[in-house]
Amino acid sequence: MIGNWSRIRRLSGVIMTETKETFEALDALNVQEVEMRGAPEEAATSAPQMVVVHNNISLDAGSLAKQSNNITPQQRTTKYRQRYRREWEDIPHFKGWLSCVPENPCLALCKHCKITFTAKISDIKSHCNSNRHKVASAGASTNFKYNKRVVGSTVKTTGVPSLDATNVVSMYKELARVPQPIDAYACYQNDARTLHLTTTWQTTDTELEEKVTFMRHHTSALDVQGPLAFQQVGHAQDIGNESVITISTSGTFRAVLKDLVRNGVTKQYIEIWDSTTKLDCLDLDNAGMHGQVYRKGTFFAFQWGNVENKLLYIAEKKAAKKESYFTRKFALDTERGTEYQFEENFGEQLEGASSPIICILNINNMTITTIQDFPEGCTPAQAIWAPDDSGIVFVGYQNYAYKLGLTHHSNRHSKLYLYDMESHAFCTIGETDKAIYSPRFSPDGSTLVYLQNEIGGPHSQSCQLMKCSWDKKDILLIVDTIHSPQTNDFPGLYIDELPKHCWSNDNTTVVVSSVWHSKVELLAVNTVSGDLIKLSRDETVGRWQVLFVRDSIVIAALSSLNATPQVVVGVLTAEGSVNYWTPIDSEDAKVTGICWYILQFAPPDESHQVFEATLITPKSEKDLPLIVWPHGGPHCSFHAGYQVWPILFVKCGFAVLLVNYRGSIGFGEENLRSLAGKIGQQDVFDVQCAAEVTAQREEIDPTKIVIFGGSHGGFLAAHAIGQYPEFYKAAAMRNPVIDLAMCNPSDVPDWFWYESGLSGDFVFDNVPDGDDLKTMWMKSPARHMNKIIAPTLVLLGKADRRVDMCHGLKLFKHLKSRGITTRCNVYDDNHDLAKPAHDADCFVNTVLWFKKHISSASTSST
Repeated sequence: MIGNWSRIRRLSGVIMTETKETFEALDALNVQEVEMRGAPEEAATSAPQMVVVHNNISLDAGSLAKQSNNITPQQRTTKYRQRYRREWEDIPHFKGWLSCVPENPCLALCKHCKITFTAKISDIKSHCNSNRHKVASAGASTNFKYNKRVVGSTVKTTGVPSLDATNVVSMYKELARVPQPIDAYACYQNDARTLHLTTTWQTTDTELEEKVTFMRHHTSALDVQGPLAFQQVGHAQDIGNESVITISTSGTFRAVLKDLVRNGVTKQYIEIWDSTTKLDCLDLDNAGMHGQVYRKGTFFAFQWGNVENKLLYIAEKKAAKKESYFTRKFALDTERGTEYQFEENFGEQLEGASSPIICILNINNMTITTIQDFPEGCTPAQAIWAPDDSGIVFVGYQNYAYKLGLTHHSNRHSKLYLYDMESHAFCTIGETDKAIYSPRFSPDGSTLVYLQNEIGGPHSQSCQLMKCSWDKKDILLIVDTIHSPQTNDFPGLYIDELPKHCWSNDNTTVVVSSVWHSKVELLAVNTVSGDLIKLSRDETVGRWQVLFVRDSIVIAALSSLNATPQVVVGVLTAEGSVNYWTPIDSEDAKVTGICWYILQFAPPDESHQVFEATLITPKSEKDLPLIVWPHGGPHCSFHAGYQVWPILFVKCGFAVLLVNYRGSIGFGEENLRSLAGKIGQQDVFDVQCAAEVTAQREEIDPTKIVIFGGSHGGFLAAHAIGQYPEFYKAAAMRNPVIDLAMCNPSDVPDWFWYESGLSGDFVFDNVPDGDDLKTMWMKSPARHMNKIIAPTLVLLGKADRRVDMCHGLKLFKHLKSRGITTRCNVYDDNHDLAKPAHDADCFVNTVLWFKKHISSASTSST
């Protein structure tokens, strides 16, 4: 390890051979805070974390201190504690509400707001002047507390040596069944004196091996003089795994799409309900107007009309029956000899989507009208009603020579269309040379907002928030792309889609969740001025998710790596901020025994760029084995919200390092696009840099480092064990990319072209030449397979359309032929391996694989 780390230091121009000189030089360095996460009570017992930026590479202070034989980490940390402390502890204005966190004076604790932040005078003044602090000082509670009832009270952190299949399965069962909020709805009752809140949750039933979806109901009196106070009404209600529900604007009607099995055949039904009873039900198969209705994904639409007498949705076009030429009897509408004809679709997780059409259900007579004739080369998606139901606005994906995958790819050419219900004419809205998606109308119908970004390039990228003045069809830019943000400034919008209900009743404010470095933040955007207000200001929260906005009420879900998801409700002020958040449950679950930190690194070759890694550890543990985990994509990111696998790894006795290398979303477009043509080099270097710095922390055992990853994360894991064979003791990877030249089976061949850095745009009829294939080979993990010595577990999906299982099998067969310890599990699943039974089996096998091989490595070393 020392040799590898020395190599990285030389690359950065840092040669640390004289310990005394090293620490004397620290006085001149720029000391940056690394965010310390957790509830305030945990902050009191956790050591402060800092990043020291030295010659354009950031090394955490704990790692530097460990290199010293003369100066202890406690002595050096005290030096910087005193620097912070002298600035404010004797200022009379701060006394009474501000105090040091015990054993950690680098952090200040506001006694009114019950939050911690960096104890710098500038940060203290900023907090003192915030609306949050003013309201809290006046007596209102601005913060929610994690209740002392805990998740995992029976799941104690287990040391790796004592792990076995039985206790791993037990831990998985408990944490996998933690419910996750996925949707919400709010309406008024009792002459608008009561707020009724319905939340939808999902959990995993490991016995039934399925996801379970259920609803909960809460009410609160609306009292403008004080905060909301919610009470649960009745019990949680199982709504079935296959139900899709939409409620009319007035709240009078509810439409339910159900998949039910009848005589061994799955059939779809639409039910119409009012507040008292079921009004009607339609068997969609018997109606015979279309194929399967899309229940989720890119093409999903299921919306009541504004007049509440029609229902809009998107379904697969009805296909003609296919028969053999040798069938003796066949219907006139049968297509003979086509039973083996290949049918294109839109790839991973959209295998049933080939020819979408727009459908309208008339509620009065339960008849269906379809719209099937679209502008040439256009496939409809994400349809919504125009104001007064006079038309339909939808996204039209432009057809290519053949269909490309759409899942996790927001860079496909698409236009925004308006279909006029009276004239049946189509017209485009906005620019026609962009990737446009996620249209949303304001409550009064005066403004349409949507997202757009460039065509091609990274599969996920920063988007622009656009608006259309509906009466004049004028297009204005609200939030632009940010190319090179300052280190911690707003990096731009990174959003998969706008919330279905994102507008406040002022018809000006839109509330969104957006990736911001290693967190997901909550933002209120003023569509007139373009101003953004960060609504998520609690530093202990790792992820915020907008669930529903109505009038000035915002319903959101929040979580962190040591706190399970909870739903909170806030009220927007006239300025567009939220003074306090009210949890809907008086009790909330906290995951005990876990600490997490966000570490920030500045690479030597691009000093103005940064990347981050989130370190999660068992509390107060030493000599921990470390799981290095780079994310897939590559243009995705790890957030610090509740995630089952990382938390379970920690409960099993591991530390986990979630690496957001350069190229991740949430750090600005220049950072994101810096990776194209450098995969296998830049991203591998970032991961290894983060791993080696973290390995020098006092709580980590540097002889017990393993790596895990999926998709592009598996690509990086394979690279890591090939380029650094002595550093990692074992590896596990899900559906890894091994050889970039094997791109043809993928639903996204353009991904391989762009990320490999091949010249020009992807061309559908292009055949890679020898130079192209050489470029792909030089960037592939396959190039380093002959150097791999780490025991490797490969987890593959038979139905993976994104990365064909031939990639993983190529690695498995090569290692097996060389006598390297390896194993391959194959599941009847797609790229994510997300079916409950498969997810559970993957986790248990991965943990036991790591345990076995770090234990054997320790035995052999002794």
